[in-house]
Amino acid sequence: MQTFTQRHAASVTRGAFPLFDRLFPERKEARHGDWIANKTGRVSYRAEVFPLEAGTWGMAILCRTGWHAGEYTYEWCRVGLNAGPRRHRVFREACLLAEQLATLRYRYH
Repeated sequence: MQTFTQRHAASVTRGAFPLFDRLFPERKEARHGDWIANKTGRVSYRAEVFPLEAGTWGMAILCRTGWHAGEYTYEWCRVGLNAGPRRHRVFREACLLAEQLATLRYRYH
């Protein structure tokens, strides 16, 4: 048997979540992180997150090679993890992957 408080608290929370989603909608534009350089400073990685057709989010890692802006070359790194339902989670995973590439995999490249 539910008490008066439990019954009304449940109805308030059911109405609060759609209201929260309406007041603070998730943004639909692409987002990119900061450049993360490896130990030598020659190679940097940046996380990119973009919306996909199905309402999910995809990620990509952009690699920048060179010592200064005059000689930078850019290329995309292939990422096996491709989609997720929430932008902030996919962005966090992409940033973590970019950091791992710069600090672990290609540390002295």
